[in-house]
Amino acid sequence: MRRKGMAILLTMAVACGMTSCNKSNDEDIKKYGVGVDSAFETEDMQLETSVMAVGEEEVSLNEMLFYVYCLESNYDGDLTANIWDYEYSDDETIGSYTKEHLVKEIAQIKIICQQAAKEHVSLTEQELNEASVAAGQFMEALPKGNEDYNLTREMIRDIYAEHALAKKMYDVVAGTVDTSIPAEEAKQVTVSYIEVLTKGTDRNGNEVDLSEEQKKTALKRAKNLQKDVSTVEDFEAYAKRNSDVDTTEMKINSATEPTELQVAINLNQGEISPVIETENGYYICYCKEEYNVKNAKEYKESIIKEREKQAFTEKFQEWKENYKVVASETLLDELKLH
Repeated sequence: MRRKGMAILLTMAVACGMTSCNKSNDEDIKKYGVGVDSAFETEDMQLETSVMAVGEEEVSLNEMLFYVYCLESNYDGDLTANIWDYEYSDDETIGSYTKEHLVKEIAQIKIICQQAAKEHVSLTEQELNEASVAAGQFMEALPKGNEDYNLTREMIRDIYAEHALAKKMYDVVAGTVDTSIPAEEAKQVTVSYIEVLTKGTDRNGNEVDLSEEQKKTALKRAKNLQKDVSTVEDFEAYAKRNSDVDTTEMKINSATEPTELQVAINLNQGEISPVIETENGYYICYCKEEYNVKNAKEYKESIIKEREKQAFTEKFQEWKENYKVVASETLLDELKLH
């Protein structure tokens, strides 16, 4: 299984997903603050056994099993039974990686909620009631045959409330973000394009790195394509036949790289650009959707969301330095995913 496919395995049904965790190894765990502690080692691991601690709060095996249940049920039937035994890296299986990731996700939620208490952020009665209702709905929809997870409405209500509080903390931080974006910065257009590649990987997976002499030939070809394209009725079809790369559509805005392509922001709908020279190739762009209030608003919203995410990530990095996280090595070794 290719590594980029791992994202699908690590999405939990109840995870807030506000920060990301990279591939786990001992050094990564230390950086995150997760260690092992003999206080959590036992030969008799029962449901009420504490298997990890975050700051001053302990986490029971029973609570951990809720997250395991959500992970497994989310992909029930979509994955082969032995998927967890597949190698993820030289010293890790998908199962061991996923268990470490679960520990980090739980630690993240616990850190955010403990920080919320320090900053006097809490849920309203209505929000607590919503968590209780959601827990009831969860239990009503719970299929038979899951008794081993020992899921209770009270525990699930508390977990739902924690995630609601974490989301509220995210909103608190997001509320500090500057949402003013100059109109010029919010411009965005959608283009189809042809790329004559001079450096990079082409649509067939071949590496391209043209000499200066070869670039002159490539430029001549790009100019001929730009001249001919004005006579075709279907630019996209023409682009797919003649472009050196698979992708033939993109949105261009003030954040687009390479920056040379940003000249296309001023294209009107249906207009074709001259040949645009970049470090890696020559582009010919066709404006499918010109700058307008609708796409400017959508792009502004995406900029603001990215600012909010970045602000929260930075704030969380500060918070986590104040919380020690330890987990049971027995848990990581013996907890079974199936």
